[in-house]
Amino acid sequence: MKIAYFSPLNPEKSGISDYSEELLPLLGKYLTIDIYVKNPKSVSNKVLKDMFQIYSNKEFEMKKHEYNTYIYHMGNNCSIHNEIYETLLKYPGIVVIHDYALHHFFAEYYLNNNRVNNYIEEMIYNYGLNGFQLANEFLEGKIQPLWENYSLQYPLIKRITDHARGIITTSSFVYNKIKKDTLPICNIPVHAPEILDLEMQESINKETRKKLGIEEDILVLGTFGFLSKNKRILEILESLGEYKKINSNFIFYVVGDIAPDLNVEEIIHKYDLIDNVKITGFVTMDVFKDYMKITDICFNLRYPTQGESSATLNRLLGYGKIVFVNNVGSFSDLPEDVVIKIEQGKDEKKNIVDYLKLLNNKITREKYKENIMKYATEYLSIEDCSFKYISFIKQILIEEQCNSKLFLNKLYDEISSQINKFSLNSECENKIIRQSLKEIERIW
Repeated sequence: MKIAYFSPLNPEKSGISDYSEELLPLLGKYLTIDIYVKNPKSVSNKVLKDMFQIYSNKEFEMKKHEYNTYIYHMGNNCSIHNEIYETLLKYPGIVVIHDYALHHFFAEYYLNNNRVNNYIEEMIYNYGLNGFQLANEFLEGKIQPLWENYSLQYPLIKRITDHARGIITTSSFVYNKIKKDTLPICNIPVHAPEILDLEMQESINKETRKKLGIEEDILVLGTFGFLSKNKRILEILESLGEYKKINSNFIFYVVGDIAPDLNVEEIIHKYDLIDNVKITGFVTMDVFKDYMKITDICFNLRYPTQGESSATLNRLLGYGKIVFVNNVGSFSDLPEDVVIKIEQGKDEKKNIVDYLKLLNNKITREKYKENIMKYATEYLSIEDCSFKYISFIKQILIEEQCNSKLFLNKLYDEISSQINKFSLNSECENKIIRQSLKEIERIW
């Protein structure tokens, strides 16, 4: 089988770039794959350049007939995924959904390019009458942008699932949101690139701490990746300020770039954490992994969430790390004895401090690590993930499973477009639109 594989790759800064770079060498053992990216010359991964042919997205049109099917990795970043989105609509294939809520993508794709009517059509396509009304209320300034607080309620994902031969999700949360009888779908959790047994973890921890000049008996905390407000860094720092009153023998590493609108330094001073918090800024992947390996407890909080999975989280679980997550979206799928689930709200900081007190005990930490390793070994093996990809591709091609919506998409596209052309100047037209949309919602 020959596959066209669409995904960002490094140096494009995206967790999906790392995900694909780890997965592709394994898929390439069993499938013939050509990779499609925005700029082939910029791809930095030498292994992929030696192993695969890499083309620009624009070259696909001439080569599309060479492939049995196409795999599209779809995320919420418009500047990275806009060409992938346009191609998957024209040439349906298997779509990997990395973010359930894509409203941010469409806001940038349409509204930032003054394509207001297209945004309204997208809302009609997804939500019928309700979508039509909400889009117009937003454009008239009556309500706030839906993507700011209601992206999970209005994810704008329907057109993508309707135009796919099959869907791969990366969490049970998204799988259960999307699953339909008419749609071939498979859930393949984000893999852990490495799974280290407990003995190896202990050895690597000691060796790496020595290399980085970190004492063996100090508690190391960390957060990893680009730090934006939804990663709850302000709440974490306030909690650590309280925790320091009980135990001051800890270091908290902030590994990665920080959003410019976050005044982290000021908060560090406010809670007397100058000696405890170390900010690395952007680091190479090797250094990134070193800091992960020496960490005892990690924070991977995200709220609000776009329904995304976290490659960083699963990498940490593969290293046997105790991780704090918000109990929301895909993170709520995880077992209680594998991650520490924090409810967002007024007790969030108190809960963080209480769990840190509990985890002061090394025996408690070791018990968690045993559960984590059992889970990672059973569910997060990259080899198992690659076999699931291959199995699902064969299922689509050999068993000829199909998405029945593919045959009706052009009709529904035209209906959405025509309804949006009404001028709304009369009650009669309003009534026609409402009746039409209700009927469409009933049959669609």
